[in-house]
Amino acid sequence: MTEADCLDRQHRRITGATKRHQRSRSVYRASGLVRRTETDADVITIPALADIIRENKSAKDRKMTYALGAVFKPLSWLNFAANFGTSYRVPTTVEKFDFSTYGAGYRIPNPALEPEEGKTWDVSARLRFQNLSSNLTVYHSDYSNLIGREDIVHLGLPSSRRVNVGKAEIKGIELDLDYRLTDELSLKLASAYTKGTDKTANVPLAYIAPWVSTLGLRYQAHDYYVEGDVRHSRGKTRIDDKAERATAGYTVLNLYVGMDLNKFNPSLPKATLRFGIENVCRGPMKSDNGIGLQ
Repeated sequence: MTEADCLDRQHRRITGATKRHQRSRSVYRASGLVRRTETDADVITIPALADIIRENKSAKDRKMTYALGAVFKPLSWLNFAANFGTSYRVPTTVEKFDFSTYGAGYRIPNPALEPEEGKTWDVSARLRFQNLSSNLTVYHSDYSNLIGREDIVHLGLPSSRRVNVGKAEIKGIELDLDYRLTDELSLKLASAYTKGTDKTANVPLAYIAPWVSTLGLRYQAHDYYVEGDVRHSRGKTRIDDKAERATAGYTVLNLYVGMDLNKFNPSLPKATLRFGIENVCRGPMKSDNGIGLQ
């Protein structure tokens, strides 16, 4: 899968828990998708590929997706939730038709990319007290025609193109906690373990962070806040060595200060100013999925 997709999925898995845990009743949702993409093949300098793109420059996709959810509350401070849903993602214009430089080589178009389909379920337990709330969630996603990346050689140079890698699964567990110590001071914890597998090739999915945790302390005054957090990522050793390299774990300290600007100018009712210093101790680190040295 692409780096952007993995980053996006990791972000949704870690930060999406809060939104998911805010559900308080059984839900049902259905949606449809109609998408049309077009491109111009005249800029492609590979004649055979240009012909394929001209033949595939217009496409339509229709797919119905749905989601079901239920919440059980045996006690006022304890409830359980379960959700199931389907997903359908059409390849973007860039994924199908982008022809550009990629490192020392090129990113080659693949107009034959098929839409990616998925099914996801999750179950969670939630605690709700006056000064403490916490959620524990287990999830599992199965994908078919997962859009990934294939390393190839083009014009003698190491290049890349998007491909459908077949069947894959992504599963994991999440924990988040918010504890209000005083009216102004609160403690926050977020932790997530994720495992991804290409079931067609029976190898690990690339760019999946194994385990990431953040512990933070926040002081909230009337019109400003001060926050510090410690972020830890475990070393990444479960890899497909043809797609990525192992990375060491890291622990970093981040500091933030923010304020509501409407306290100074009423014409800015929703504007905030945020200043932060990340990796205060200047320790070496990689992004959680192993992409790029920070």
